[in-house]
Amino acid sequence: MDADGLRPLIIAFVQLGTREELAMLVRARPELLTAEADDAFGELQAEWARAGSPLAGGTAAHRRILRTMRAAMLSSGTRADDPEVRATAWTQLGHLRLDHYQATGAPESLAEAESAYRSALEVPRPGRLSHLAAALLHRWRHHGDADALDEAVRLSEQAAPGNPVALNNLGSALLELYQRDGGDALDRAVAAFAEALRLDTPGTPDYRITQANLSAAQLQVDDSVADARAALDAATPVQRPGALDNLGTALSRWYDETGDVQALEQLVAAYEEAVATTPPHSPRRPIRRANLGDALRDRYLRIGTRADLDRAVDLLDEALRLTPARSPSHRDRLAASAVARLQRSGPGDLAVAADRAQAALAATPQDSPDRSARLGLVAACLQKLGAWEPAVALFQESLDATSQADPRYARHLHNLGQAIGPHDRDTAERLLHEAWRTGAARDPAAAVSAGLAAGILSSDDGDQAGATRGYLRSLAAVSALVVAQHHRRAKEGWLREAQGVPARAAGALLRRGLPAEAVLVLESGRAALLTEQLRRVWP
Repeated sequence: MDADGLRPLIIAFVQLGTREELAMLVRARPELLTAEADDAFGELQAEWARAGSPLAGGTAAHRRILRTMRAAMLSSGTRADDPEVRATAWTQLGHLRLDHYQATGAPESLAEAESAYRSALEVPRPGRLSHLAAALLHRWRHHGDADALDEAVRLSEQAAPGNPVALNNLGSALLELYQRDGGDALDRAVAAFAEALRLDTPGTPDYRITQANLSAAQLQVDDSVADARAALDAATPVQRPGALDNLGTALSRWYDETGDVQALEQLVAAYEEAVATTPPHSPRRPIRRANLGDALRDRYLRIGTRADLDRAVDLLDEALRLTPARSPSHRDRLAASAVARLQRSGPGDLAVAADRAQAALAATPQDSPDRSARLGLVAACLQKLGAWEPAVALFQESLDATSQADPRYARHLHNLGQAIGPHDRDTAERLLHEAWRTGAARDPAAAVSAGLAAGILSSDDGDQAGATRGYLRSLAAVSALVVAQHHRRAKEGWLREAQGVPARAAGALLRRGLPAEAVLVLESGRAALLTEQLRRVWP
């Protein structure tokens, strides 16, 4: 057929909208796959571009479809209307468009890739199922389409047996599913990556990618920072935000265990980049903002820069706004925002904190292990707002909801005792003494706080003997706290609180006319705290 006869066919091909229509036209008119048709297509492209025709914008993708189908036909020696030829061509086009998406992040390229891979399922094969699953997984990450993730998992499971590429896709989809729904998806992801590694050939690029994916999955139960960095180095641009999440998790655990301020700085940097590189419609936006907000709040607690706390409040508020009310994470976002605002206690913060703490409590099931902490959070907000009676009632409810075997029991005793103190000293002293006694064995941090609170309560009443007793109990608990198996991040706040205890104890002893004892307590207490500070600088 000459060029004039091909031109109407090409115009019809460009104007068709669906993959089914395109496939039907090629089956009916295989001359579209000839070299003459490609030349005619090029002439039309040039004419439309010169004339500013709206058809010019769609011709490049349509011409690629015909070229890949023609290449598949020539390489296989089969006819253009062979379904296998068409499926191969659609697969090749899908690869081209997915590569373009991974290089540029252009959503239209992803849509074209998915459409091509679906067309290839005219002849279903495990590899083609896996290719479509990969495109769907990208759609979940870019647009937050929950149905796309569910379909990606289903297709990957169908394609997975004996197929390392499909197993890699299945592992990636299950990791996303774990982040969305929890459950056993993490264990299934690790198993899928491990099986893919067993089937891959050692030393090949695919083998190294599988190793990186397996390391990234294991990082969610293993806090190896080195493995997280290796996974980040192996990540593609599209994979990089997720690899940064994993690095942040590893650094967070390392900071918990060591108190290394460099780990804290790197943690903030990793989450900053993860937030900056997350697509606008990604379902990971809320959790990445929450992660960064929590990290900045930790840095505020460690270093004291008010700007970190202000930004943490903004990020946690945004994470809350982006989290659907039906999501199980919504109540956690409410609580995190309330805690940050309670810490800042700026104009309007306390009222907002109280509202969100109460909403988090209302959404927390009665049998949840978080319920006692949520009760305490609401109580702390109300106490700061001056609503003493409801605060005490909630602190009491929080204590009643906690088993005496629970490590948090001493902390709840302390909170109730401190709240009651200004109104009922005898009851407060009893509660704080019990908090100190219980905490000395199970929660030295609570014991430090309880002894200090008892000392301040007695000092305010002019009882220097009671003040001395409380402060010395707090100092005794400091020694236990230093050697306790608490995460170092948790120790930061309690050790900062304890820094004033030696001076308070010495002051109470001086007021009782015991200067020699005051000097001894002051120097020995400061020496213990200085030793721990040096350990934190050089962990």
